[in-house]
Amino acid sequence: MNEFDDERTLDPLFFQTGLKRKLRLRVQDEDAFCPLCGGTMDCYGDHALVCPCNGDRTVRHNALRNVVFADASKGALGAEREKAGLLPARPTDDGLRQQGEEQDLNLRQRRRPADVFLRRLGTGGPAALDFACTSGMRSDRLQLSRDTPELVLTKYEETKREYKAPGESETTEALCTSQGLRFVPMVVEAHSGGWSKAAREVLDTIAKSVATQWKEDNEVASLAIAQRLSVTLHRENARAIVRRRQEPTLTAAPDAVPADEPGLW
Repeated sequence: MNEFDDERTLDPLFFQTGLKRKLRLRVQDEDAFCPLCGGTMDCYGDHALVCPCNGDRTVRHNALRNVVFADASKGALGAEREKAGLLPARPTDDGLRQQGEEQDLNLRQRRRPADVFLRRLGTGGPAALDFACTSGMRSDRLQLSRDTPELVLTKYEETKREYKAPGESETTEALCTSQGLRFVPMVVEAHSGGWSKAAREVLDTIAKSVATQWKEDNEVASLAIAQRLSVTLHRENARAIVRRRQEPTLTAAPDAVPADEPGLW
């Protein structure tokens, strides 16, 4: 693999768009309607990062997951994506319809707390990594992100840990713990690219494993992972913006003579 061909390159259009966001420059001349959801596509492109339409948030989520999966595989941590069967079947008295063993198996397979499952994570045993991208630019989090930016990540970590699926009496974290799994929310802030404390600890462990396996310097391995994750995040953000950006409409000057009309002389 070429040293520049590992998720650390950007298409020129995405690079220009990402750079404008980094410098807080306009990505389009003025606010306009989002062509996908009908909301307001602001001139700085913030809306594109949280727009629920067109699947861009899912694409971003999966792209980040894939980077971590690749590095965890490189570090020989027994990584698997979307591993099924980690949690027991749903209880039969939860009011949900059951149709025998086949239905029970389907329900169990759909309960996948791990975007990336690691058979070993340091000395902590197996772990289920659950990726999530949040935004400090949401109207209900603006004050919080301004006063204490880290709390935006911390609170979303808590949300992931305390989530209860329909029909469940225990949280996702409690269910994982009961099965001998460490549940780790891998939360990143979409605009800044900052990761939660728990996620940073996991990434540090993965970097150390990569460095050990490939006889690299630990700081070099850690920097490479950070760079790939950062470029991936900003590439997918830029892609979402480009899909929604309103291009300027070019109009002729008022005193211009149409090309299909005779000249003045």
